[in-house]
Amino acid sequence: MNKTRTYPCWIPPQLHIPANSPDAVCRSPENTLLLLGVYNIITIVEFLATHNKYVQAYLSRLKNNNNKHWQRPWSFSHVLTKLPWQTGGMVLSSYFTVNSAATIWHMLQIWTIRPRVTWFIGNLARLKREWGYANHALSSVVLEVFICAFSMYFLGSLLATVLFYGGDDKTTWYTVMVGASVVMMISSAFETLWALWMVLRFCLTRGRGEADDVDALVWIAKTFVPVTYVCSWLIWAAYLYSSPEAYCPVHQEFINAVWIVVPFLTTFGQLVTGNL
Repeated sequence: MNKTRTYPCWIPPQLHIPANSPDAVCRSPENTLLLLGVYNIITIVEFLATHNKYVQAYLSRLKNNNNKHWQRPWSFSHVLTKLPWQTGGMVLSSYFTVNSAATIWHMLQIWTIRPRVTWFIGNLARLKREWGYANHALSSVVLEVFICAFSMYFLGSLLATVLFYGGDDKTTWYTVMVGASVVMMISSAFETLWALWMVLRFCLTRGRGEADDVDALVWIAKTFVPVTYVCSWLIWAAYLYSSPEAYCPVHQEFINAVWIVVPFLTTFGQLVTGNL
């Protein structure tokens, strides 16, 4: 475990997570990217299975509530049932990733740019409301916007290291990292402006989402969100392939458990609070 490792100088030191613990796992880049894809697939399947009108109607009957939740007007407060679970998932993933070479703060920044499935779920808001997905899809877009706003700090730090790097050890993955980071920074900047606008709209409408707000969220889901999604994959790929031994988390099995369970806990939270 004490073997000396060499990392490309353009990779920020806080991204070095070496196998300096007996419990650390150094998976191949393909394996790690596959796991990220599996998290995405589980989230999509869980969302499609539990947020359609048939499941929602069945749950309403179990609670002796005949209200058709999917026909309620969307409101900003609906996002609050998703926020704790998604935030908790990132914090726990950071905790299980960290070792002596990094801090939870550094790891939290990494997990804010993990590939998420808002590009798919968010665009379900364009379906007819009778399908049952619209309100939850809109809330997912709002949550994505605020996560992107938070990720701006990490992207700025990453760009400060790689964009002006003048060494001669640049590779194709360096170019991919720079390009994806720049594009994602621009996209996230626009999403951050939307996040500020959403806060203002929340205050002005007292939590009620109006037609213009819904149209704006649908537009974001069609434009900025897919760009952010593609760039997040490219950043992770450049990070992993440029130095396969730079990402060796201590508790990979716990990280897997977190992102498998989080979608179901989010749905459970919505059920308990009457927002499913």
